[in-house]
Amino acid sequence: MEILNRSKGTLKDKISRIENFIESANEETDAVETKVKLKKVIVLQKNIEELRSSYYAIPNVKEAKLSAIDEELNLLEERLEKLEFLTLADKSFFEANEVHALISADIFFKVLKQNTYKVNEELFFKESEFGWIACGKLKERRSDKQGQCFLLNNDSIQDTLKLFFDLEGLGIRYDPVLHKRDQAMEIFNETVEFENGRYIVQLPFRKSYNELSNNYPLAKQRFQNLWRRFGHDSELYQQYREIIRDYTEQGIIEEVKTEITDNELNRPVYYLPHQAVRKESRLTSKTRIVFDAGSHQNNELSLNDCLWPGINLNPNLLDVLINFRLNAVAFCSDIKQAFLQICLANPHKDAVRFLWSVDEPSVHKKPKLQVYRFNRVNFGVSSSPFLLAATIRHHIEKYKQEFPGTVELLDRSFYIDDLISGGNEFEEKRFKLHEEQKILWKLLEWISENGLLIMLI
Repeated sequence: MEILNRSKGTLKDKISRIENFIESANEETDAVETKVKLKKVIVLQKNIEELRSSYYAIPNVKEAKLSAIDEELNLLEERLEKLEFLTLADKSFFEANEVHALISADIFFKVLKQNTYKVNEELFFKESEFGWIACGKLKERRSDKQGQCFLLNNDSIQDTLKLFFDLEGLGIRYDPVLHKRDQAMEIFNETVEFENGRYIVQLPFRKSYNELSNNYPLAKQRFQNLWRRFGHDSELYQQYREIIRDYTEQGIIEEVKTEITDNELNRPVYYLPHQAVRKESRLTSKTRIVFDAGSHQNNELSLNDCLWPGINLNPNLLDVLINFRLNAVAFCSDIKQAFLQICLANPHKDAVRFLWSVDEPSVHKKPKLQVYRFNRVNFGVSSSPFLLAATIRHHIEKYKQEFPGTVELLDRSFYIDDLISGGNEFEEKRFKLHEEQKILWKLLEWISENGLLIMLI
């Protein structure tokens, strides 16, 4: 209020000077003197107008309210007309508007002046080079609005418990009623074929072929990185090359020599990046080639994104292990290259392409790229475990009438490609082994506590 009283006092003083000047003038005053005094009057009038304009600095101030200040500050009903003497730097400081400039701390305190006008304990105005700025705390308005969230759950307790034990178990048995609508199983049952002693399956695509990018740039980049690694590790290259050569001789892979571009093929095309994985503890090959069907470029889909993974057809692992320990004679084995025993349908072979080169690896020289593709099911694809399990169970079902007991035993003893089984008597188990070998593909890595049984295999 001191500033307001000071401003009013200045205005009254100037008005008094004008009144005294006019009263001192009379008819005898010289015309020249009158003109000089009139000029002084004009100057004083201008000063009065300037003071008056600063006195009413805020337009329409009587209609503006401090709407953002709540009742706790006792200012909600106050109007800005009480602050008419302040030339505000921001006339709408109580509104959320765009920030025009940011002033650093070293400049900010140079801009501030000494004068301060205090409204209450929390709100005050500080004079600055830009005008008066509002400072302090403005509390948000109280709101009686309440947010509401609703959750609808139609599952019964029985369904929830069943789903819990199905998913949380160490394995999930196939329930034809529960999984009758599984898309991958439907595709498998409709497309599986048996030709020339091998099963032929299709990849269970969930999306259109057009949505799958070929992934060639990424596959090329990763192969060039692998090639540079070969330049420093000749042993790894030799092992890698032997695997590729073995795959080619067995017909597992083949070179793509067609001149048709990827866009001209009316089928899915995808290039798999690959790398070596070493495991020194393996009894057979210590190096494996792992193909990455989950790789993709930015904003693109991978091959795995476009496939149904399929349901888990493996038995409960806990049941398998308990049954295994109950046998007097036990043994384990696995199918040789299980995934590679299943052929892939021709329309889907180009979805599992990869890059290779027959050049000698060099750190400073880029390889001449060759395109290969898989003729068999590849382990790195997300749907491959399902296709393997579905094919094994589809295969052993054909022998159900001829070897019913053995088929039932195999159905609950296979976990992925591993056979974990046994029997109570040696002769019984030898007879079962004979039937199992008739039914199944070639089994490797036999292990048993009975050495004689291993010798008879």
